[in-house]
Amino acid sequence: MKKFYLLFLMVALARLTGLAQVRYLNEVFTTWQYAKDSIYGNNFQVLTGTPIAVPLKCDIYQPPASDTVSKRPLIIMLHTGSFLPKYLNQGPTGYKDDSATIEIARGFAKRGYVVCVPAYRQGWNPAASTQEARAASIMQAVYRAEQDAKAAVRYMKLRAAAFKIDVNKVVMGGQGTGGYIALTYAYVHSNAETRYSKFIGTGGLPFIDTAALGDIDNLLTGTMGTPNNPGVSSDINMIFTLGGAIGDITWMNTGEIPVVGMHSWSDPFAPDTSGIVTVPGTPPQAVIPVDGSRNICRKAVQLALQPWKNCQFSDPYSVAAAANNEGISGYYRFRIPYPAPYVYQAAPWEWWDSATTVGIAYLTYKAIGTPDTTALKNAKACNANGLATNQFMSKAKALAYIDTIQNYLAPRIMVALHLPGYLGPCPQGGVGVSNPVKETSAIEVYPNPAKGMFTIKATGEIKNIILTDISGRVILNQEHNGLSEISINRNDISNGIYFLRVVTSKGDSVQRLILE
Repeated sequence: MKKFYLLFLMVALARLTGLAQVRYLNEVFTTWQYAKDSIYGNNFQVLTGTPIAVPLKCDIYQPPASDTVSKRPLIIMLHTGSFLPKYLNQGPTGYKDDSATIEIARGFAKRGYVVCVPAYRQGWNPAASTQEARAASIMQAVYRAEQDAKAAVRYMKLRAAAFKIDVNKVVMGGQGTGGYIALTYAYVHSNAETRYSKFIGTGGLPFIDTAALGDIDNLLTGTMGTPNNPGVSSDINMIFTLGGAIGDITWMNTGEIPVVGMHSWSDPFAPDTSGIVTVPGTPPQAVIPVDGSRNICRKAVQLALQPWKNCQFSDPYSVAAAANNEGISGYYRFRIPYPAPYVYQAAPWEWWDSATTVGIAYLTYKAIGTPDTTALKNAKACNANGLATNQFMSKAKALAYIDTIQNYLAPRIMVALHLPGYLGPCPQGGVGVSNPVKETSAIEVYPNPAKGMFTIKATGEIKNIILTDISGRVILNQEHNGLSEISINRNDISNGIYFLRVVTSKGDSVQRLILE
């Protein structure tokens, strides 16, 4: 319980700082737009052994219609679920309508992002008689889900104008199983990487049959795979994982994208360090060796993938992370104390209504022909299994963890995507970053010092200007439409020393500006 109250204290401290609200860092909107069940593609799902063509659906969250920003970053948010349908996975979560998934998506939309939450294909055989068979089956499930995630990215990029998306600023994140997909997406780029010896069966056949499933990019047809949304890149710029893991850490290489990993240190299903991943069940089933968030972020630091590594974050969330993360940049370990007897924690950010869960799970099992008594027993087990690894589960507890997740992620996303509101190599505007600012001279600002209006002249087209004070607080943040020279009226900005960051078609420049 101490960790639970500490999270609430962190939230309270952060909200009492009185600092200006900064887009992408803080919730600058109180409402959002929502489009449910948009179809982003079609493909073959395998749940019972027989491939069935299914539509691929996603929910899309956006800032309110009043938002005037014309190009907004995109987040692809992948839900959890053990690659099996909700409730049939013997748990209370596992679809895009999970409470935590919705809350995270809304939170990012209120910060100014567009968020796509796709449902991906599910289906594998956790009851296979051997670990090798289970490993092959779940590898195929991950592969199909990665294909779907790429289809979702391309779907959103093809509709960038409609959703006001900046196609060059895309983040992918996932909870639990979704974290596995995001990590595979980021660090597996060819079918050759699925041919490591650990992914070859005893008969010499690879776990991944591309002739059947199609290629990893979901652009070539297989006998059980259909391409979706060709014509645009499926590249992304950053990932984050909440309790996810990677099948082979040697997939990570220099020059790849950064990662934030957040993980409960006692997750019984996916190890925080390294070990055998298991899936819920009675008993839980061992599947495949993996590396969790701690090892992933440590490898990312070794490969120089973390652009925020040298940032000096002093916000309460980063301070709390630093107390438990062994100095590993981008890694947040939830070290949760427990009363006796010891209880594992898998995903403390999840919550659900127990009565509703049992009721819907019962109907789900009945719908597939399960006898009444067994259906009720299974339904109750779904709720009990969730509670077994989420001690003191409640909405209030989950929201405290989600607040920590989003406030730890937000400044790092800003750095990785070079979003307005950060200055130099680190974000500013209330996140408590202390780092020297390197001035550049690709812009001309005059007069300087300025008493009233000042003019900015650039070698390229001016897209955005951000004025921050010496503490890093954002004073002015304006988008512009491509002029190379603009004049700014200081209005009621106080006298003092400021840093002016100008984003142009030629790059970013910073100048010191004195107002007197």
